[in-house]
Amino acid sequence: MICLISMVLTLAIALPLVGLAIMDANNATNAAIIEIDRMRRIRKLLMRELEEKNANSEPTEATTTKE
Repeated sequence: MICLISMVLTLAIALPLVGLAIMDANNATNAAIIEIDRMRRIRKLLMRELEEKNANSEPTEATTTKE
């Protein structure tokens, strides 16, 4: 009987803790996915701006190298 009570108490305490740990890991994973998507969008935007800046500055660089 003591073993049965200790098992029930262990499960009653352990299962919610395991559930909280899994929920916390899931929330952290979702937050990381959102941040990675945000960084990818920012990187694409920066690369696009850099390409536009390089495209606009190429004629001036060509004239300076000929001198």
